[in-house]
Amino acid sequence: MQIQSFASGSGGNCALVSGGGKYILVDAGISLRRIKACLAQRGLNLCDISAVLLTHEHGDHVGALPMIEKYTDIPVITSGGTARNVMDKGKVSGKNFIIIEAGAVMDVGGIAVRSFATSHDAAESLGYVFELGYEKIAAVTDLGRVTTEVRSAVSGATAVLLEANHDVDMLRAGSYPYQLQQRILGPCGHLSNEASGRFALELSEQGAKHILLAHLSKENNTPRLAYKTVADILINGGVEPGSLRLNVAPPDEMSCILET
Repeated sequence: MQIQSFASGSGGNCALVSGGGKYILVDAGISLRRIKACLAQRGLNLCDISAVLLTHEHGDHVGALPMIEKYTDIPVITSGGTARNVMDKGKVSGKNFIIIEAGAVMDVGGIAVRSFATSHDAAESLGYVFELGYEKIAAVTDLGRVTTEVRSAVSGATAVLLEANHDVDMLRAGSYPYQLQQRILGPCGHLSNEASGRFALELSEQGAKHILLAHLSKENNTPRLAYKTVADILINGGVEPGSLRLNVAPPDEMSCILET
């Protein structure tokens, strides 16, 4: 299986998971035109997509939904809370929505998609794990803390798309209002570089071989800082150089491809 970020950050989020000749989008927070362009670079088009999975209803994760609903019949899988919130805004009817409960498993083209609850300031946010045979991939972004449920779900994943949103010192010294800083730093906010590094170390000990740092804040982080912070934690934790591939997802470009 593979996972690749098409875009990652406050300006928009979208990733492609593939396995067994099937393709799934995780979030659709960039324009449909950009999604189609990214797919074309992989030799794919919209008709190859088996489903779109939504993590939550924030605009940087659902921006393309109206166009997807208008021009395709692709199933959109998400939590009930997210579905209701998006439909209440009046931009989509939800005619293609399929509801998944946290902790449930759904078959999508032969790929087992397992959802799990995340701690974020959204109606009912989810993360996802993808399993095909003995292969396991996870997408874990937009969470203020790593809960027991998150740990249990992601344990044993070989490749992980993992949030490293902000550097705490940059956030505290930056221009964000105090209230917004507290929201980001809170248990329903976003994962810091340090917290991401600690979780990456756990994941490495459980067999992770590829980690793609994602959802970096443009104002409160840099790719170099996120990479160095997480890499230092891994090295200090005893992870041998070369035993784990660490990369950073660009905000507006396609990332490298992570494989199991």
